[in-house]
Amino acid sequence: MKVRSRRRFLGALLAAPLLPSCGRKRVSGRRVAAGATVLALGDSLTFGTGASPETSYPTVLARLTGWNVINAGVPGDTSAQALARLPALLQEHAPQLVLVGIGGNDFLRRISDATTRANIQRTCEQVLVSGAQVMLIAVPALSAAAVIAGSLSDHPLYEEIADSLRLPL
Repeated sequence: MKVRSRRRFLGALLAAPLLPSCGRKRVSGRRVAAGATVLALGDSLTFGTGASPETSYPTVLARLTGWNVINAGVPGDTSAQALARLPALLQEHAPQLVLVGIGGNDFLRRISDATTRANIQRTCEQVLVSGAQVMLIAVPALSAAAVIAGSLSDHPLYEEIADSLRLPL
């Protein structure tokens, strides 16, 4: 991730629990204090594949916020695998906030959108039942425009889930 886009992503991540998303309904959240445990649940992007350990987004986020960010990114994980890992992670870490950034491997493996949506929604619901806040991180949709023109847009299922559960996206 380029430095400029990483800063923009991290800035949005820090502000999102407190501010509405562009063009979306206002979603309120509780402030997450320095020292709080935050779980970053995801795949290789969360893990930091291709980045040095000190430049993975969970490590940078911890440094910027003072949060205790647990990097629960597993390269190659699908939404079903992340959902299966979640109960143990919630029990072990008792996070105040969970950043859910999963689904890219589902799209690459051509797992149906309905299955991916259901898994991500169940993941978010389990986090909410645990008492933690959830922030959903969208993954781009695979499209010819993305490949040819380099134009990425969020897969629509993320906005659908965020709207249905009133989550920041």
